[in-house]
Amino acid sequence: MSCEQVLTSCVRHLFGEQPHNTSKMLMAVLCRDLEQSSLFKLIELPKGGVSMPLMVCGSKNDPIVDSPALKGWLKGFKPEDNLW
Repeated sequence: MSCEQVLTSCVRHLFGEQPHNTSKMLMAVLCRDLEQSSLFKLIELPKGGVSMPLMVCGSKNDPIVDSPALKGWLKGFKPEDNLW
């Protein structure tokens, strides 16, 4: 899925159907936010986890993160971590 497709999906899910110009403006705002986020620049999260319990949440119909991606978190889980 391309970045533009993800942003289009995010805009639709967050704000509902919008006129084309409004959607493009909202996509630009979300894109700028992603560019300024340090997580966006990570190719892969560092191994070893965090020093506290981690909870990863998702759903069967998540428009951005599908079920296989959610299950991918399991390989780095500690016993106290939870996939919800």
